[in-house]
Amino acid sequence: MQLKKLTLYTPDLQRAIAFYSHTLKFPLLIKSLQSATFRIGKTRLTFIRRDTATTYHMAINIPSNKESEALAWLQDKVKLLTHEEKEMIDFPNWDSKAMFFYDMDGNVIEFIARKNLYYTESMPFHSSQSMGISEIGMAVDDVKGTYEQLNKIHPLPIFDGDVDGDFVAAGNEKGLFIIIDKNKRSWFPTEDKAVTSDFILNGKNISFRYVDGEIYPTASN
Repeated sequence: MQLKKLTLYTPDLQRAIAFYSHTLKFPLLIKSLQSATFRIGKTRLTFIRRDTATTYHMAINIPSNKESEALAWLQDKVKLLTHEEKEMIDFPNWDSKAMFFYDMDGNVIEFIARKNLYYTESMPFHSSQSMGISEIGMAVDDVKGTYEQLNKIHPLPIFDGDVDGDFVAAGNEKGLFIIIDKNKRSWFPTEDKAVTSDFILNGKNISFRYVDGEIYPTASN
């Protein structure tokens, strides 16, 4: 499942432009007074200015063989978040390694190298090698209900977790909805309180607006 277009909200558009285009080096495609769009691999990421914007979690797929180089590349640009004092975090059940950091708004951003995708690069690591955004977090009150709403739009396999628990990852390694019970979990690896945050998603098979914790299907484009 490819996440083709993702729209998030930011209280400070100029800071978003500076961080994503200058710090992370993602190409700025479109800019206006109220929004900016970046190319992250096969995903177009748009930020719209909104004073009441709240925080997100999202992950970006990087080449399967570049986790160490990506870590070194990020160390010069951001303060990496740690888990058990490690900046490189191993997820053996997902056959992947990842690193986490905050962006300009305190959103938890993840670079993840998934071995099962077999996407490798021979050139030194750069963010331009990113495959696309592969995860968007949904902090909810009802994990099972949210998963069932998504399934009404398009059938989604459970990649990990349990719909009757406090976490489920739905989709596949190219596109996952990370659904957590916000009353029981925070976004890994932080202890920050997870909040329900609006976004707009246009995917290869699933498109919707997520507003105030409700899912509103839209036409794909």
